[in-house]
Amino acid sequence: MSHRIFPRQSGFVDDGITLHRRGLPLDYAASDVGSVQQWLQGRLDFAARVPRFRQGPAVQGVRLSELHSRSAAAVSYSVPQGAGGRVTLLIVDDPDEGDPPGSVRRLEGRQVWLSRSRGYNVVSWRTNEIVYSLISDLDESDVLQLGKR
Repeated sequence: MSHRIFPRQSGFVDDGITLHRRGLPLDYAASDVGSVQQWLQGRLDFAARVPRFRQGPAVQGVRLSELHSRSAAAVSYSVPQGAGGRVTLLIVDDPDEGDPPGSVRRLEGRQVWLSRSRGYNVVSWRTNEIVYSLISDLDESDVLQLGKR
C-alpha cells in the first residue's frame, strides 16, 4: 500500500512541475504575501522567504509538501497573462548547494537558471541553501519577467 509519489532520481524541478500540474487544494488561502509568509513560519523546518513580485502575479495561497524527505512550500499565484493562468513557486531547503538545472541567466543582478520540462518553463534561483523555482506554462520571456522581484 506504500509507494513513492516521486521517483528517487527525480529532481526538485520535475517534482515541482508534478505538484503544479496536479493543482491540489491549498493548505492556506490568502491574497497577500505577508499573510502567506506569516502562516509559513513554524510550519517548515527552514526559514522560507516568500518574494514579492513586481509584475502582477497575485498570490492565492500555499500548500505544504515534502520532496525527497525535505519539507517544501508550493506557493500558488494567478497571473493576468492568460485566462486561468497559474504559477507555482516551489520553495525547498537544499543544503547540498548544487546548482539548479538549466541555462544560467542574469536577471536584475542575480544569477537564475532557466529550464524547460514537460511543456513548463522554470526559473530557479538560490538564496543561501534555499532554492526557489517559479513554474508555469507561460512563455519563457513571460516567466523570466515574472522572476523579476
